[in-house]
Amino acid sequence: MLMAMNRSADPCENFFEYACGQWNRDHPIPDDMFAYGTFAFVREIVRQQMRGEWMFGTIRISRNH
Repeated sequence: MLMAMNRSADPCENFFEYACGQWNRDHPIPDDMFAYGTFAFVREIVRQQMRGEWMFGTIRISRNH
């Protein structure tokens, strides 16, 4: 949770920015989606893992190579 927060934002002025501001900067909404949250993020990781194409940082992990 703390990694998603923007602790420099004033929660009394903009609570959403305070609570979710860093998540929004780190995980922009893909062009083909209208929303993007933790469930979509985890779903995509699981889908990639099942296909053997999971990215770990900048290292591509693949069962096929």
